[in-house]
Amino acid sequence: ADALVALVMASAAPAETAARFSRLMGLPFQPDPAGGFQIRLPGMAGLAGPDAPAMETLVRILEPEALGTVLPGVEAPTLPFMAGILVRTDDGNAAVRAMGLPLVPTPNGLMVPPALAGGAALVFCP
Repeated sequence: ADALVALVMASAAPAETAARFSRLMGLPFQPDPAGGFQIRLPGMAGLAGPDAPAMETLVRILEPEALGTVLPGVEAPTLPFMAGILVRTDDGNAAVRAMGLPLVPTPNGLMVPPALAGGAALVFCP
């Protein structure tokens, strides 16, 4: 993986959770198309190395019912819940395919289900 694309959380009160994260981060939140809210972390050029570009990371705080649209088959066992982590790959997902794990296609890439990834879904985005 070469970039953290997004963190996906589920909350019983997404607006309240987003407002708290917004205050903590000093960044505004906006509606998420899946249902809930999101905060864009702008990243910083050079953070991952001297020639690294700025890499935006999206923090998505969703209603539990919306998880399935982003992470198919994932349900929150409790709330709040860190549901998934999306990382960008530079190999077209070849490495994760080579591992032989049962992968689930998602709108953003290939997902290693939570049961095989320490409790949170891990999505590899090409």
